[in-house]
Amino acid sequence: VGYSFYHIYHIPGVGRFASGYVLFPFMFGIGMIFYNSRNIIGWLLLIGSLVILIAGVISSVQLRLQHMTMFQLMTILVLMIGGLGLFLSSLRSFRKGN
Repeated sequence: VGYSFYHIYHIPGVGRFASGYVLFPFMFGIGMIFYNSRNIIGWLLLIGSLVILIAGVISSVQLRLQHMTMFQLMTILVLMIGGLGLFLSSLRSFRKGN
């Protein structure tokens, strides 16, 4: 079983989001911010290009579930949920100031 987000974020005639063209506004945004850190256009270019880059990376992810035994699946799920629980409990204790 496999699924990919590639077809959702594919722009006909342009290609995928995470092409090299996104780096040009990213570089101009960084240059504008270094010149004047209060420049709104620079921040918009930087944040917009970062959002497009992240969307492009997420859209190129391909999820595939290989055939596995129930024991292997349960082990993966228990470790994944346990790790998420540890992460969330560390955030809770961090907010209390411990």
